[in-house]
Amino acid sequence: MKTSQTEKIFDYLMVEFRIDKTQIVNFWDADDCAFGITNVDKTILIYISTFNKEVDEYYLEIECQNQENQILENINLECLVNTIKPILCA
Repeated sequence: MKTSQTEKIFDYLMVEFRIDKTQIVNFWDADDCAFGITNVDKTILIYISTFNKEVDEYYLEIECQNQENQILENINLECLVNTIKPILCA
């Protein structure tokens, strides 16, 4: 069972992004504060965590093939969505 903050962001992103272009991945079963999103061809992994964060504060890590990982700490929902939207909707 994920935390309520994690479930909130998860539900929001499922509405924000087309499900047929993204997939939720949960490699972190023991981590109730995190989940991942990948594109259909699995060349991008977006890791989102709320561990040890205030309400509406997130940790974001983006892993793209052949690129350096991008890490953003303590960002709000608007920044999170604006950061991942061009990546997932490309």
